[in-house]
Parts: sequence; structure tokens; C-alpha cells
Amino acid sequence: MTGVTLLGISYWEQDSAAFSIRNFYGIFRVIDYPGSDKLPAHRILVHGKTIHGSQFLDPGQQGEPLAYFYNGGALEEAMSLRNHNQATAMICLGAGDALAWFKKGEDLTVFEIDPDIERVARDWFIFIRDSRAHIEIQIGNARLNLRNEVLAKKKVWVNHD
Repeated sequence: MTGVTLLGISYWEQDSAAFSIRNFYGIFRVIDYPGSDKLPAHRILVHGKTIHGSQFLDPGQQGEPLAYFYNGGALEEAMSLRNHNQATAMICLGAGDALAWFKKGEDLTVFEIDPDIERVARDWFIFIRDSRAHIEIQIGNARLNLRNEVLAKKKVWVNHD
């Protein structure tokens, strides 16, 4: 058990973060991993020991969602069942991986409490930049913002993270 724990700690606590930021919500790190025989080079957004998004570094693969947003996964299935003509809301931006599932002409509001995460997602990941959907990011307390949206009956909800 100790060996597994030490391996886990060394994986998450590398000094080779391409970027890190510390704020009220904790420490976020962007870590780039070189490619191997099993996995192409990729970048992850880590908060503590939780991965909040990832992307391949190869420009030809960057738009492909990874981690729990991968092609053929549960989020893809859920997204295929919704009404694409109805405005959608999402809680938590992370690296923005889930944005890959939104199509041209769709309206999406993302509720994110941490203002630094939007900057990290824009500067280090391509999902906001390359999204075909119209995206509005609201920074602040999602519970209060969601309440206002529900009262205005504007959105259908997709909750993740």
C-alpha cells in the first residue's frame, strides 16, 4: 500500500507544472505529460488531487474530449438525448472539455465560482476558443445564478463535475 501511495503522490505533486495558481479555492496546476507507447502527449488541469480536465497536445487531437468526457462515455450519451434547440446550462467549467459536445447554434451558459478557472481554461486549453456553440460564462455562486435562471425559465440543466 505504501508503494501505491508514494507513486500517487509523486504523480500529482510534480514540480514540472507548466502553470500553477493559488487562490481562495485552492491550488490549480496545469501539467503537461510527454507521450508514451500507450498515451499521446496530453495536458491536465489538477485541483488538489482531482483532474478537472485534459486535452491532447497534438493539434490534430486537441478537440477530442478526454477523461470522463471521452467519446463513447456517459456524458456523450446524455448530451445526445437532450433537445439541441433548447438553451443549456452547465455547472463548473474546469478545462472546458464538455464544451466539445455542443454544436454550432447552441446556447450554453456555464456557471463557475472561481474567476481564475476561466482564465486558465482560456489560456491553457482550446475548448472555449474552438467551441462552435455560443458560450456565456457566469462567474459567481452557481446556486444563486441558477435560481435566477430557473425563475426566468431560461434553461435546461446539465450538471457535471
